[in-house]
Amino acid sequence: MKQVFESARGYEGGRSALPFEKRIGRDCGAMGETLHAVSTDGSSGGKDRVVLLGSRRYLRRSNASILKEHSVRKGSADIDTQDGHDAPFNTVRERGADLSRRARMLSMPQAAGTRFTLQLRGPSGEPVDFARTALSHGLTSVAPFSVSEDGNQLNAVVRVQGGRPRVVQLKAGRPSHAEPDTSQAASCRVRVAGPALSKVERADVRTTLRRMLALDVDLGPFYELVEDDPLLSWARMGAGRMVRSQTVFEDVVRTICTTNCAFSATRRMITALVERLGNSVEGSQTLITASGSSAEGRSFPTPSALATAGASGLRELAGLGYRADYVATIASNVESGELDLETLRPVGPGSLDDDSTRTELLALPGIGPYGAAHAMMLMGRNSSPILDSWSRPAYARIVGTALDDRAIVERFAGYGAYAGLAFWLVVTHG
Repeated sequence: MKQVFESARGYEGGRSALPFEKRIGRDCGAMGETLHAVSTDGSSGGKDRVVLLGSRRYLRRSNASILKEHSVRKGSADIDTQDGHDAPFNTVRERGADLSRRARMLSMPQAAGTRFTLQLRGPSGEPVDFARTALSHGLTSVAPFSVSEDGNQLNAVVRVQGGRPRVVQLKAGRPSHAEPDTSQAASCRVRVAGPALSKVERADVRTTLRRMLALDVDLGPFYELVEDDPLLSWARMGAGRMVRSQTVFEDVVRTICTTNCAFSATRRMITALVERLGNSVEGSQTLITASGSSAEGRSFPTPSALATAGASGLRELAGLGYRADYVATIASNVESGELDLETLRPVGPGSLDDDSTRTELLALPGIGPYGAAHAMMLMGRNSSPILDSWSRPAYARIVGTALDDRAIVERFAGYGAYAGLAFWLVVTHG
């Protein structure tokens, strides 16, 4: 778990440097080569760059021999998927030295694309710490995302309404760690690569980015709750938002790829899915690896692409193993319209409550208690502590004794709808 959700460890608030946020967990694996940046003319210059991914053969729809769809049993997972990674997340402190080699950026021409500013305030006017959000969990370092070492630049490949995916770069507009009562809202500068966006496309991208940065999550009540809390008062400086993928479907699939494996395996699986089944971006961005091979920037694959690949294709192309059956089933059900994961978002009075959302997630193949809590926190549903083989002993070290899950849940019940967030911030801070 700790590799996937890396929160604000060791930061005591204020305007001081953030040593823990200058580094983020990394595991090297076959799919994760040391990366280099190039500009679109092939040179190595350029100030603004997005993460580079290793090159692989891409799956084309014409490869019918490996796109054969398998019938997959529906229902709950038949193995225990409660725990996340079998080893703790590689902490920002421990694995930071590898970041500078692996989070290099793809150059964007200075005059290219569309630019605008995104204000960073929550629904109650509460502050938003851009760097803490960008480094909120390890999956922001996995395709189709990348993040800078200090957390002040986040890059993603996002789908644009009516067009091909685009590389989007977000940079902190000013220091993120503003005082809670600062009247001037923090902001980030956005650059969208490729041809200029239309007015409709720009509005669509702005809405997408606000959702991906969890700016719709109201943390005002939580900040009031922890104002005098000796363990959590520091969070009022803007901590607690988790970067989301563009869709709930994507976050569910990425969550399944975190179960029962080291983060290096998670990285390999997700990177392979993106490189071999994702759609190429609009524009001429070419990604060059250390070995000199090249590959296009690509978005996370659609439900249709994953359903078409089928379980056998997902095993062969991305090494998903037993998870391939679960991902293929979910993708097929989403593609057919039988399943709509986007309705699980907490988007208004008519949305499901957390208990109902948890029930819906647990009914998915490959999702157990850990996966449900993980996916819910990415949605902004912060009521369920993420309990796994890392977080339990981490909390035991803090309180000096091991507690069972029921005892942990009871200890954080006073935080109500923010119990899961409070637990996570406690076990990852300092």
